[in-house]
Amino acid sequence: AIPESLRIFYHLHWINYYNANMLEKNRELIQHLHEHGVRDPVVLPGFNYQVTDEGIVIQKYTGMDPKPRIEREYNRIPVIKIGQFAFKNCIHLEKLDIPESVTHIGEGAFEDCPRLISITLPDSLEWIGDNAFSGCSSLTSIVLSKRLERIGACAFINCSSLLTVAIPESVTVIEAGTFENCKRLTAIILPEHVRAIREFAFKGCES
Repeated sequence: AIPESLRIFYHLHWINYYNANMLEKNRELIQHLHEHGVRDPVVLPGFNYQVTDEGIVIQKYTGMDPKPRIEREYNRIPVIKIGQFAFKNCIHLEKLDIPESVTHIGEGAFEDCPRLISITLPDSLEWIGDNAFSGCSSLTSIVLSKRLERIGACAFINCSSLLTVAIPESVTVIEAGTFENCKRLTAIILPEHVRAIREFAFKGCES
């Protein structure tokens, strides 16, 4: 129940709601907020987030579902970015499909998620930050967007189960330590336009 005093906050832009991903409950909550004077509410259960002029930025996953769901948009506002360290140390995270609206994955976004087996990256993705998937030791494969412009330094360092990677044509630099200690990496496809491979990019790739 929303207290009577809260009805004066007509410009409330974001709401934190810590519960399971139950879409029907989301609809009920949004309708309830509308009825109580909150305009354009956004509800992402299990996430801390911020609504910017461009769209929604996921700041932190607070839930416990090993296979959480992120919608492409909430109340017609698109999810555009997975923020810095948003899923860092989520030791229970196993699977995630990132929606097509996302263009950026921030620094350390999935750092040290040891049980993450499967992650689907969208075709809209343009940027992967430094250490984004560092220490995701159960991740065996990843498909990179053809629109990807940058893979950050140490982005896949210590992904010890990663087997193959195809770098899209849009990437021109392999940054420092990008695939360091990917011990099971047996094949990597580099595009014709790569002009630099930085230090330690493939250090410790024993296979």
